[in-house]
Amino acid sequence: MLTPLSRLLDSALDRSVVLGYTSIGSGVRRRLPHWPDDPAPGSMAGRRVVVTGATSGIGEAMARSFLDLGATVHLLGRNPDKVADYARQLRT
Repeated sequence: MLTPLSRLLDSALDRSVVLGYTSIGSGVRRRLPHWPDDPAPGSMAGRRVVVTGATSGIGEAMARSFLDLGATVHLLGRNPDKVADYARQLRT
């Protein structure tokens, strides 16, 4: 569990895109005490997730990650054919 000071620092990093989402933020967060571990496989079982932009980049990676955690994943994208193809890939 994060301490109040760690929680405050983490919140400040999240609000500052440059600091929070670069190597600076990662380096600071690594030094925080009790930073939570990655979620366990199956930890999202029974949950539903909608992923936009699910046919490439971050959306594609997030869809796979949520599926690996046990969530039911709903895909959205601009190209229906790409969405259907990626949904087929995820099912196999």
